[in-house]
Amino acid sequence: MTKLNCGFVHIPRTGGSSIRKALSNYSYLGDEGGHLSVADLLAGSQGGPKKHTFLNTFWFAFTRNPWDRFVSAYTYLKAQPDTKPGKLIKPFRTFKDFVMNIDGPHVRNTLDVIAKTRGGGFSRYRRLATTNLFDHFAPQRLFTRDKHGSQILDFVGKFENLQKDFDVACEKIGVPACTLPITNTANRKPYQEYYDDESRKVIGWEYNGDIEEFGYSYD
Repeated sequence: MTKLNCGFVHIPRTGGSSIRKALSNYSYLGDEGGHLSVADLLAGSQGGPKKHTFLNTFWFAFTRNPWDRFVSAYTYLKAQPDTKPGKLIKPFRTFKDFVMNIDGPHVRNTLDVIAKTRGGGFSRYRRLATTNLFDHFAPQRLFTRDKHGSQILDFVGKFENLQKDFDVACEKIGVPACTLPITNTANRKPYQEYYDDESRKVIGWEYNGDIEEFGYSYD
């Protein structure tokens, strides 16, 4: 969004593809782009024909209820069995199997291989090790902080109020509001129907930082 001197942080499964399409005429990248954090963007890894310093840039992003987002990521990637995340999910029969056995040998071995190809490793202190290697499962607050760990966003919208908060973002960056296109949706049940008490607590523990920082609860 550099034509407007603003930066959109696209957190996976928060409506970012729809936002990119809606604002494509104002971006050097059109509706293309990756899931880069503020730290990545500030480093100049993306943003148009020249490397930008992003001084005085208006930063915004959208977040989503972590329990809902996790189900969204799971169902989205499960439908893509040939991708690396899809292959990771494929052996598990159910959503709960995936959540409750995420620290089992299949996942650990798969992530070890991926980590080595990237020249690093992943944290074994977190039960859901996928959050360290796959953007779709990564905590949302990791996308919204600079390299010093500071939260620098000027506006954080909520997926739960997507159109309304997008209209607010448009006003702040100085473009006409428009109806968001529908992209990357799936026909699935409400997220609460995927959880029991045990799996709900696992997700609550894993994403406790997001829950506290962005003000979410299970319901």
